[in-house]
Amino acid sequence: MRGLSTNNLPRELIDFISQRNNILLIKGNPGTGKTILSLELLNHFKEDRNGIYVSTRVTSERLFAQFPWLKDVIKPEHVLEAPKKAIVITDTKMKSYLTSFEHVYNLIMRVNNPMIVIDSWEGIVRDLGPEEAESALRRLETLISSKNVSIILVSETPDLTTIDYLADGIVTLSDIDVLGEAINGRTWSGLLERRSAREITLNKLRGTRRKRKNYAYTLKGGRFKYFPPLKPVYLKKFGIIPDPGKDKISSGISDLDKLLGGGYKTGTSTIFELEHGVGNEHLHFLIFPTMINTLLLGRGLVITPLEGLSVEEYLKSSHEIVDKNIDNVMIAQKAMHDRPIPKNRFFVYLRDLNKTLESWFAVRSKLREQAKQPIVHMMAADFMEYSLGADVTVLGVAMNLSAINEWGDVYISIVKREQKITDQISHMCDKHFVLKNVNGAICIYGVRPETKLYNISVTDEGVELTPIV
Repeated sequence: MRGLSTNNLPRELIDFISQRNNILLIKGNPGTGKTILSLELLNHFKEDRNGIYVSTRVTSERLFAQFPWLKDVIKPEHVLEAPKKAIVITDTKMKSYLTSFEHVYNLIMRVNNPMIVIDSWEGIVRDLGPEEAESALRRLETLISSKNVSIILVSETPDLTTIDYLADGIVTLSDIDVLGEAINGRTWSGLLERRSAREITLNKLRGTRRKRKNYAYTLKGGRFKYFPPLKPVYLKKFGIIPDPGKDKISSGISDLDKLLGGGYKTGTSTIFELEHGVGNEHLHFLIFPTMINTLLLGRGLVITPLEGLSVEEYLKSSHEIVDKNIDNVMIAQKAMHDRPIPKNRFFVYLRDLNKTLESWFAVRSKLREQAKQPIVHMMAADFMEYSLGADVTVLGVAMNLSAINEWGDVYISIVKREQKITDQISHMCDKHFVLKNVNGAICIYGVRPETKLYNISVTDEGVELTPIV
């Protein structure tokens, strides 16, 4: 299966601009990234379009200083400044002179395959006055019909105006709050689980099919990058990630190690909580690298799998990578009746905590003799709750954590938001992270320690966590 696209822009937006002969209106409040999105569009089409940027806000010097990567996107002479009822044109000899919008129009007419950004339209209209503004609007329509171009208008107002009816496409950029779930899909009323995010809305894209109306995006590093829904894929590229420190072990994902404060600290516990809209196939991207890295380093791995998650399938897909250490993994299985324990298995006994703990202690003792320390315990609470019941599971986890602290092992607990025991286990664990679906994109944030929202994505290099800023 294919990994995620590395494209910064929604496919729908690219398809719309590719049609040419149209006007795109970008709307949104200040600070939402309207200018950055318009420049990202120029960058995407730089191979076959001559980008022209007309600004009423920033000088060309400031523009190139703020976005150094634009040097490979726009020619300096194609950056036009429009202060006060006039345009400053910087020509090929880097000489500037004042002119009106009519002369900007004439310049554009001389350029082959132009793609024009006007930032902002209200700035042009306000400075030109009513009659000149109407003339400028007519000239935009003439440009489209005569030059087969795409014109991108950046708007300073999110309100409905006459230009909305003229535009063939409209996108709105917004700052939004993402709230954690409380119970039955409702959101928390408090601020503990409120995180800032960004959302692009594809209001109208004439002639283009929308797969989704809304996407999450980030402005990290002064670049626009959207996040499509996270597709299930098998991770294939693995290399050993060494431990970040003496008492820390790596998660197998460099970005996650940073979020954890330098990896998993030995003798501690971390809880990952899955909200509605986050499936086992999404959690796979976070836990599978930890499983593989643990085995590659020769450590022991104890797994109580999520209900419905086939650990064997994942391990089989990377059997060649961990073949020599495959005996270092032990997987929990429900003991439905008396029978021999299969290889690489240990039993969880229904409603019997004592026998389950004996089984767990026995496999840990076995791994201690044949594998490197510390041992990683990856325990799914739904498996335990459905086997032992809620109250017994909480008691079992408490005893597990006491042993983990004594042994200096690492405990990773996986819970689902709707489970009865989630809050109780959270209070026992040292760290607490939440996985959340934001417009199809899968994100993670820390409750303890408190962190911003990060998108989880997959590239050819592996799993990446990108902050939504």
